[in-house]
Amino acid sequence: MKINFESAFAERLAGFIEQKHALGYLYNDISSFKIFDRMCAKQFPDEYMLTADICHALVTRRGNESAKTTARRMPFIREFARYLIRNGEQAYILPSETIKKCQRYIPHIYSRADLVKLWRA
Repeated sequence: MKINFESAFAERLAGFIEQKHALGYLYNDISSFKIFDRMCAKQFPDEYMLTADICHALVTRRGNESAKTTARRMPFIREFARYLIRNGEQAYILPSETIKKCQRYIPHIYSRADLVKLWRA
């Protein structure tokens, strides 16, 4: 799978995906990669090192985005930072405490009596 990235991290992103595929990981959903690449090309065009500012900009909640959507980008950026470090580069690794567990939605199941009361009201 050939993806065209445009930021200063383009080659390294492609190498990261290639390495993960070689190790047997699917990495079919590359939406986090694309978001990261566009953000870097736009906001950090001259930055070649993965800095804390870049990491925090990526994991900052946007507009009406859910906390779960934001949280999905965090493991990607941590793993990408580890990849860069393994390849001899300096990179900021987002602290694991930054990744907060999202509160699970627990549905309320109405009893038959509750439904009868609801319809009568």
